[in-house]
Amino acid sequence: MIEGRQSTARSAGVNVPYGAFMTLSSRQRLDRFGTMTPENKAAIMQTHAQRWLELNRARLTSGQTALVQEAISFLTPALYRNPQEPEQVKKEEELKSRLNCRLRRSDVMEAFGAVRPPIPNSSWFDDLWVWFEDCVLG
Repeated sequence: MIEGRQSTARSAGVNVPYGAFMTLSSRQRLDRFGTMTPENKAAIMQTHAQRWLELNRARLTSGQTALVQEAISFLTPALYRNPQEPEQVKKEEELKSRLNCRLRRSDVMEAFGAVRPPIPNSSWFDDLWVWFEDCVLG
């Protein structure tokens, strides 16, 4: 769910507006993300997920919407300042698990993937199979 958390060593202090960030290639976004402030990283990720939520809200249940909003709220500057903090890691893993069991895998990747390349087209069956493996078989 959380992209770019491993790049705290290079977080010197560049700020990039969301629109400009999203015009970059996926490789450029990954490189640029590593140079951004924790505040800017959080803003980019929140904006991306919030925009995805607004585009998809009508087809989501109220529970799914609340879960995505909870995940968006988790994307704070503190998350990017100290990405290996045990309590944050635990909360992130729990959120990932809940998101992956309540939404399509492709939805989670799109909503929280501002840094990654566009996801390949997947069918509902692909998403269902991943859900079955992760959430039913465990």
